[in-house]
Amino acid sequence: MSLNGATGNAYFDRDVIIGNTSVNALRSIQVKNVDTGTNAAPIYYLTTAAGSSVLFMNGSNRTVDGGANTLTLRNDVGAVRLQSQGAKGIYIYPNTGNVVVESTTPVLSSTTGALVVNGGVAVGAHVVAGGNLYSNGPVYSNGQICATQAWVSSQVQFPKVQVFKMLTKDVITTGSGTKTFYVSTAGRALIRYTINLHGTNNAGGTLNVYLGTNAGSMPSVFSSDFNYNAGVNRTIYASFIVSGLVPDVAYFTNFSAVNAAPDTSADVTIIEVMELGS
Repeated sequence: MSLNGATGNAYFDRDVIIGNTSVNALRSIQVKNVDTGTNAAPIYYLTTAAGSSVLFMNGSNRTVDGGANTLTLRNDVGAVRLQSQGAKGIYIYPNTGNVVVESTTPVLSSTTGALVVNGGVAVGAHVVAGGNLYSNGPVYSNGQICATQAWVSSQVQFPKVQVFKMLTKDVITTGSGTKTFYVSTAGRALIRYTINLHGTNNAGGTLNVYLGTNAGSMPSVFSSDFNYNAGVNRTIYASFIVSGLVPDVAYFTNFSAVNAAPDTSADVTIIEVMELGS
């Protein structure tokens, strides 16, 4: 049967086979449209009772659907799935366009895994990992290196920070107040005190911060002089690093202030403990 030169539609109710002999040459199906109009595009349809999926290529002057000379594979009634030999593939959800790589191959290097990108990857929003994050080079945060110096282990851990907020009377020695805390990482910790006090005399005052493992006998780890005015509130800051901390050991801390006192109903003290490790 020959349809060469046909200008109308051709209908078949059986299979159509192109080429049934072994020939060292190309066999092809061509859908051709070389018109240069603004809506010209050769298109191939797959149609079921639900609707159609299409494969088409825009002409040089068709600007919709991706722009001129763009090739599009689109399912108008459902998802798109691209699959090679086996059961895994790439799945594109309808409506949202969300993409899932179905392979579960683990990543063992920068050239293995379910998805390998030879170039860089740009992400416009959050990145959430269900496992470890590995890097063969520096890791940056806002332009600053935050990991992978020589002393950083293969599993990067960010500092643990504890923040305690309480009435000043509950941590000042004159009220027998003491705060207890624990660390999870051995080594050093940065301690920051933010203390709200009001002066009892127009004189200089001294702030001492104590820290130790015995609540009844703690050494002074910070001392500084400040000026106070009677009846005037003031915020005092203390920041220092302690070393030799051990996980699961109770540490106690409090402070004393000369010529200043807490307002037991309003004054607040904030203690921050940032674990720095060894």
